Amino acid sequence: MASVLSKLGIKPMEAGLTLTRAFDNGLILGPDDLRFDLTAYRKDITQAITNALGLSIETGYVTPESAPRIIGKGFREAMALATEAGYVTKDTIEFVLRRAVARQLSWSD
Repeated sequence: MASVLSKLGIKPMEAGLTLTRAFDNGLILGPDDLRFDLTAYRKDITQAITNALGLSIETGYVTPESAPRIIGKGFREAMALATEAGYVTKDTIEFVLRRAVARQLSWSD
């Protein structure tokens, strides 16, 4: 497409529009109302994504983005529960023994 436009002698140009006032349902917006802070907007969007992902993880709502984190959270909670209960498997033995040693040391003080 660009080559066809070039052959026709059509060159790109930059155009802009500067709004000084806007009218919205009887409300007149001035220049300060029309300013757009891109940095703050990006920050707000990033925070919204973080909040949505956190809510998805906490409620167990599975999405492609939350699934790995939900599985990881479930694994960590299962390991903590097994360790607390003293349930010994090849995956929990180290933690169960560490907890037992720590309890023993705290009792002997």
